[in-house]
Amino acid sequence: MEYRLSEKNKISHLLSSLAVKIERVRKSKEDLIRSTTIRDREFKEAQLKENDELIEKYTQEQEDANERLRQLENGELDDEILGEIQKNMKTIHKKHEIARKKEEEITRKEIVNKKSSNKFNDSQRSIDYENRQKKYEMQKAYERYCSIEIPSYILENLKMMPNNKGYIWKNVYCYGQLPPTYTRGVPDPVVLFEKQRDVMFIHEISETEHHIFKKVGQQKREYVKGTMRKKRQSKSLF
Repeated sequence: MEYRLSEKNKISHLLSSLAVKIERVRKSKEDLIRSTTIRDREFKEAQLKENDELIEKYTQEQEDANERLRQLENGELDDEILGEIQKNMKTIHKKHEIARKKEEEITRKEIVNKKSSNKFNDSQRSIDYENRQKKYEMQKAYERYCSIEIPSYILENLKMMPNNKGYIWKNVYCYGQLPPTYTRGVPDPVVLFEKQRDVMFIHEISETEHHIFKKVGQQKREYVKGTMRKKRQSKSLF
């Protein structure tokens, strides 16, 4: 089945990635053991411990992935995968329906205001083109979403996070699965974490503003920039 093959490819890609990671850590550990230039014993022991912890973590992820592959081949994940596909398709359909209703409203106003049939026809062609573009963009966005492998730690953390917190992974916005938090009846700003190399970017987004901070290691976070957002028609950000 096609949906099983897609999931199998994702798991196989994950296993290959984990194998490479484990090999790199083992090579790093071996180099560290043989190294004669590092004389700080405590530092060396700490690095070796960190390598062992990484190998253990990646090995556990391998076991989890192999178990998921077994479940996939036995059909135990069919309901989960089909449910996720159905959920994504509902989201796409909802966006398409919103776009369709918006286009209908635009068309209605154009019919009322346009005095020239030529202008109306030009406007209609433009609407049709935009509608096709939106359908194309939604399809491409969905295909990209399916192709991106969200790390397991993010998926696990999202289960315990409110809907106004989450992560940004390869430009995909991932939100927590719990209800959003409120302060005095007002939804709290959205807070999204985006890891880029050794820097953690923190996005704080309200209805009107988008502020970005960065944090390196244990240092205090620094303000990067802020932008104003176009005001939405809905009263809530969620």
